[in-house]
Amino acid sequence: MIIFDLMLVGLVITTITLLSGAKIMYTTKYSQVIMFIVIMYINLSNLVEGYKLGYIGISSIVAFCIVTLLIFIWGYRKNKYRYSIHNVKEKDVINIIESYLERKNLKYEVKNDEIYLLDIDNNIYVRSLMEITLDCREIKNTDFCNEIIDEVKMGIKEIKQRYFSIEGMFYLVLTLFFFWVRVNFLMINY
Repeated sequence: MIIFDLMLVGLVITTITLLSGAKIMYTTKYSQVIMFIVIMYINLSNLVEGYKLGYIGISSIVAFCIVTLLIFIWGYRKNKYRYSIHNVKEKDVINIIESYLERKNLKYEVKNDEIYLLDIDNNIYVRSLMEITLDCREIKNTDFCNEIIDEVKMGIKEIKQRYFSIEGMFYLVLTLFFFWVRVNFLMINY
């Protein structure tokens, strides 16, 4: 029950932040750590309860922890140099990257959701569904990768235009639904 309440608090904070119009950029590995802790807590508490009742041996708990930790390390390394950007349009992010590349005299081509760097034969992906994902994994070994990331961080803060957050509305509906579930179905324990 505590984990559900913490998830609800996290959803409220996320909803308020997105609906406020704050321009946010963070690496997706941080959100993965939070989700990992939530999922790990639920499963591990079930395994410990099974161990206390004598249904599960300690070797099953150790094996679960090792496999989960390996999956976490793999996911953490995979999400390095991937960033999530909120309350900004995809075109704004592409314009910030283009202006940086033009200042540094780097040759590039802009396609649908990627910026192809001609000199190094790699791409920077800028994808958008509800949030914008900036994927710099292909250029992580270049000299200018961190400069591009810093440029985008600074550039989105300078954007004065505010956009309606569809993602914020989605999280608001999700928060209200989980609050309704909490009030109507999970109040039995209290």
